[in-house]
Amino acid sequence: MTPREELVAALRHEDWDRVEALGWRDTFALLKRGWPKRLLASDLAVYATVLGHHDPQLVHEALIGLASGGRAEWRPSAAQLATEVTARRPRVAGQRKGRPDQAPAALATVRELLSRGSAVCACAGGRQFHRDPGGVMRCAACRGIEQGQADAAAELEDEAA
Repeated sequence: MTPREELVAALRHEDWDRVEALGWRDTFALLKRGWPKRLLASDLAVYATVLGHHDPQLVHEALIGLASGGRAEWRPSAAQLATEVTARRPRVAGQRKGRPDQAPAALATVRELLSRGSAVCACAGGRQFHRDPGGVMRCAACRGIEQGQADAAAELEDEAA
């Protein structure tokens, strides 16, 4: 059972000792008492479903940040809180936000493919690319590696040398 599933189950059974053991007591206490309108355990289960895979301390800090920054006049929704948590989460070095094709593992795969002689797309005009399971962007027409991803992989190789 994942930590998120454990948390949701604990809330459904109103097992507050388990909620505390999972590290969520302070965050849920702040959600329940920090804004008007009472929250039931079933209401908190929505927050657990959306946020249960995050570090409870990071969620708590994001909640305090929303409240103290004046960006949450009303109790933040689970989605609003998830957005704040994601913005605060540490980024992986070398990976651009929103660009899985620029992830270190994908670029390492591209470097390996290029060293084995895989072709880079040279199609003219508008092209459509698809990301394969390894994160490599491939041209739909020629199956060549996307030029920008090949360049990024080469840049990382140059930096490593």
